[in-house]
Amino acid sequence: MERRTFIATTGVGIGIGAAGCLDDSAGNEAESSDGRDADETVDLEDDGEVTAEASDGESDAGNGEADTDDAESTPATFEVTSMTTNSPIGGGESLEVAATIANVGDERGTTDVELVVGHDPQIEDSERLTLEPGETVDLGLEFQAGEPTGDSEAFPVEVDTGADEATETVVVEADANGDDPDAGVTFDSCRRATVNGDFEDGDVVYASTGFYDEAGYGNTVIEDGVTIGEDVDASGVETVVFEIEDDGGVSENGDELVVSVPDYGEYGTVITGLTTDQDDYAVAGITHGNPHAETCLTDLESDWENDAGD
Repeated sequence: MERRTFIATTGVGIGIGAAGCLDDSAGNEAESSDGRDADETVDLEDDGEVTAEASDGESDAGNGEADTDDAESTPATFEVTSMTTNSPIGGGESLEVAATIANVGDERGTTDVELVVGHDPQIEDSERLTLEPGETVDLGLEFQAGEPTGDSEAFPVEVDTGADEATETVVVEADANGDDPDAGVTFDSCRRATVNGDFEDGDVVYASTGFYDEAGYGNTVIEDGVTIGEDVDASGVETVVFEIEDDGGVSENGDELVVSVPDYGEYGTVITGLTTDQDDYAVAGITHGNPHAETCLTDLESDWENDAGD
């Protein structure tokens, strides 16, 4: 009895009889002195050694590791997928901007879409949008144009969602048709314009440009041209031609005066307007806007954006 009592109190969780036989009725519900509970498995091996397999209380599902199979969701993100305008417009008319906005994120969200106008940017219109993930909406924004400085004025307009923006150059003209046959002004292309007439001393003929280089959009105002009687002799000149060339300069070819306008931009340069009025010249205004300017600058902008996105 003494031996039986001694082994039972060691906490192995079994009882051994005086003859060394297994006693099934003893110790099955006892708790071991090292903290193992009665659910632990105890094996009695042939050599008399006692071994225990204990559960560590952990399971595959309870090891504290998070399931990382699901990718994190992207917050609502609003992109401007397209933008068009009704430029050129006349002074006092409404500039209409059509834009398509898409939520490319994984969550529902709300944002203010703003129409930002001018070289000194001002918010002229806005609309608040709430879109579901993947949803797309077309919206219209407007700006009431004033009278241009001179006969024409070009400036940028931008649709901004806060996460993305799109920009176009628009033209406001006193003569929305662009060419002015009565004044002898013709815009042959993005890079060429001509002025025909009877020139006198003091007449001004200057070009303004827009261009794109590595930094983005830039422009010149009345940078290239001539003042008749000061820069050239008026006698015999019937036509002044402006052309974009690698280098600037002025040359005469019979009754034609050729003003070479430097190609200011890495992605190209556009003649955006001509100044032929002395009052416009005094305030750095444009007398005649190029009706092709918006399309031409959009093409340059596209090339610039493609490179900037690489």
